[in-house]
Amino acid sequence: MANNIINESLNSLNEYLDKLIPGIENIVDHFSKDNEGEALKLLIEAIEGINWCLEVVILTKPTLEKYNIEINEKNIRKILLEFEQALQNEDFVYVSDLLEYELIDIFKYWKKEISNISFVVN
Repeated sequence: MANNIINESLNSLNEYLDKLIPGIENIVDHFSKDNEGEALKLLIEAIEGINWCLEVVILTKPTLEKYNIEINEKNIRKILLEFEQALQNEDFVYVSDLLEYELIDIFKYWKKEISNISFVVN
């Protein structure tokens, strides 16, 4: 039963990343065009999804590691802390940089690795 939940969670993550990655790229685009209002509105919607993705990979880390998919929790937590501090300081250039050069890369890596695996655990 637990394996079925893991499989469903990872398959859901794989599908969700198809929406989240372009969504984050759209947010970065709004920041780059000095459209902070729209970027922040979209970011508020994306944060819940970002957190959900992180929860899934952390909870399924043992399974992902069996497939040699690296999950660096300390790095993720560090990025999220910097992200939170940048938002509090209204440093939108840094927020955009963290999204574009840190989180998108992590999500693209997960997408590539997870989509290469058929999660059917016996």
